[in-house]
Amino acid sequence: GTIRSTELPFLLNSVDVDFSHEGLHLAIQRLGLAGVPEMTFQNFLDVVRGLQEELQPKSFPLVVSSASRIDILLSLIVACRTKAFPPIAGILLTDTQRYPIPPEVHHILDALSSNTIPVLTTTVDTWSATERVHGLHGLSPRLLPSATAKLQNVADSFARYCSPVFIEALVRGKDTREDISSRQFMHAIAQ
Repeated sequence: GTIRSTELPFLLNSVDVDFSHEGLHLAIQRLGLAGVPEMTFQNFLDVVRGLQEELQPKSFPLVVSSASRIDILLSLIVACRTKAFPPIAGILLTDTQRYPIPPEVHHILDALSSNTIPVLTTTVDTWSATERVHGLHGLSPRLLPSATAKLQNVADSFARYCSPVFIEALVRGKDTREDISSRQFMHAIAQ
């Protein structure tokens, strides 16, 4: 059978293939199928493979967390099973010598054997592990005074997202506490 080229995006959505229209256009061009009104099933599979190759080079974040925070591990594993959660490269649990992973957690991980997220462990503390991971890419996790662009970005973000009332409250301290409801709090955040 054949598939009309105009139906390709709908078909990809129906089989849960992640794609952007630009990526789809590039994959079709790369395969020499641009302008072809109909595709064979084999052409469709080639397009899907091409889209998957487009997704592969993207770097997904590695979540680094202390082994004392097993709640983060379990929450991430459950969240990654949903389609709404962005993909992650894996989870690195640090400081496992001080915080050994309980046997119950090993049983849960074994039960979730279909889990495709690698869970790595290290005895190194979280800060050192993060520095080492960043070092693999030649990055420095430190915010140095010489990093003027980063500092300006932090200052701009702080000015844009932090309410002046909140900053004043921090400066004043707890002596002038203002009670607000959760609805008022959410409204203040949205402002």
